[in-house]
Amino acid sequence: MSENNILSLDEFTQGLKKAAYGDSETSAAQTETPERQSNVVVLRRICFDCGVKAFYPINVEGVFVRYPRKAHFEVNSVRSRRFRSWLSKKFLISQGTEAKSADIDSAIVLLEDDAVDEPRHEIFTRLAGHEGKIYVDLCNDEYEVIEVDGIGWRVIQNPSVWFARHQSMRPLPYPTPNGSLERLREFSNLSDEDFILFVSWIVSSANPDGPFLVLAISSEHGSGKSALSTVAKSILDPNSAMRLAPPKDGDAVFATASAQRVLIYDNLKKIDQGFSDVLCRLATGGTISKRALHTDNDVFSFSAKRPIILNGIAPSLGGLDLVSRTIQIRTLPISESHRLTESAFFAKFDEACPAIFGALLKAISCAIKMKDYTPCSLPRMADAAAFVIRAEAGGGLPWEEGTFFKTFTDKERRKEDEALEGDPVAAKIMLLSENVWKGSAKELLFEITKDLTAEEKKFVPQTPRGLSAKLLELAPLLRSRGIVCERSETPYLGHHHVTIYKTEPKEEDQKSAFSFLDR
Repeated sequence: MSENNILSLDEFTQGLKKAAYGDSETSAAQTETPERQSNVVVLRRICFDCGVKAFYPINVEGVFVRYPRKAHFEVNSVRSRRFRSWLSKKFLISQGTEAKSADIDSAIVLLEDDAVDEPRHEIFTRLAGHEGKIYVDLCNDEYEVIEVDGIGWRVIQNPSVWFARHQSMRPLPYPTPNGSLERLREFSNLSDEDFILFVSWIVSSANPDGPFLVLAISSEHGSGKSALSTVAKSILDPNSAMRLAPPKDGDAVFATASAQRVLIYDNLKKIDQGFSDVLCRLATGGTISKRALHTDNDVFSFSAKRPIILNGIAPSLGGLDLVSRTIQIRTLPISESHRLTESAFFAKFDEACPAIFGALLKAISCAIKMKDYTPCSLPRMADAAAFVIRAEAGGGLPWEEGTFFKTFTDKERRKEDEALEGDPVAAKIMLLSENVWKGSAKELLFEITKDLTAEEKKFVPQTPRGLSAKLLELAPLLRSRGIVCERSETPYLGHHHVTIYKTEPKEEDQKSAFSFLDR
């Protein structure tokens, strides 16, 4: 400034630039006077200099940031504690003093505004597919990722896909080559048929696109159901919370899915219709939406598609929609001479896990390599089954081509029988069909419920209208057994009447009674 305190043109211009742009347009001498800048401007400049990118994700509401840490990038919610601590530390290093919480809040608000003009990105949990390749986040301290293509797999850093991590996630081991999925026999007490289905479920769960089959493990107490569930999850998605109790509501299921790739629900006895519907949505892809906390209009939504494991002592799987999406296996009793402590069992598994994980990556690579392979026929849940069939055709599975299809379809037929026998409505319809039965839906509901316990009645429709919907759901399964439930088109004496009788099943009805649920 001149001696008469009148600003020169250069001084005036520089002052305007400083007010508008902060340090970015000032001289080196001016940047040495941080007291002229507000803390918010300094925080914003730190974000700019470090390459922080704020964006709206495709599959979840809210603003996220991608920012550098050491030799890698991290992705977190812009309001997460981890990003706030990173920003606070950068400010401390830069200015030699601690940033106020209100200043960080203001800087975050500006980042949220920046995100409006940025392209959206999809963020992934543990597994991602991109441009014909599959990526697996090892979740280790080095932020390494496995990249898999039709040639093989390799360990890389900073992939083109963006992974978000959660505190409960645990690292996968470094895979080793030349392993075999056959080694899983050492850690699974299953029949040959169920072992094939167990391995196939693990492979199908490594397909990032889904939809996914639900794995239901049942048997008597002490037969290793929980251990087998943990083995499957450890290969795909280790977590500090490996097994979960039944949730209180659907919101809790999707909240867990935001932090875990594979969900295990442990020690189930029965699954009510509400929980069954939520699991179906999660396995095939669903979205939860609710009002964000402390707001009037903002809506939080999250979309997810996840592999699920259910285990219990012969759990009732609720609605047929869930049964149709389930692979059911049974663990065999463990003799005293073969029983191990949990610590000894998992110490042995941890030693074998790198080779098993490497074999899984080989199976994924084979499925990618055979992406153009078209099988002669596909079972129901074709998208999930096709990934396994391609891995099998490429030589990635420890059995001959065609084994999975035969095993899967044979199991499906027996599962239909069990579904009918385990459903109280279907069981009663089958009994009534031995002789022709006629009556109103109200009378049929009374026939079905009159001998049930109070607990059993919870899993039966409560109204004639609900029973009519249940009969429509059961119709394909019943027809495959030659049982017909006909509902009159016009009411008689104020009621639609139902006629139940037996006939010869048609060939097309016997092929796949569950297939209608996949459409």
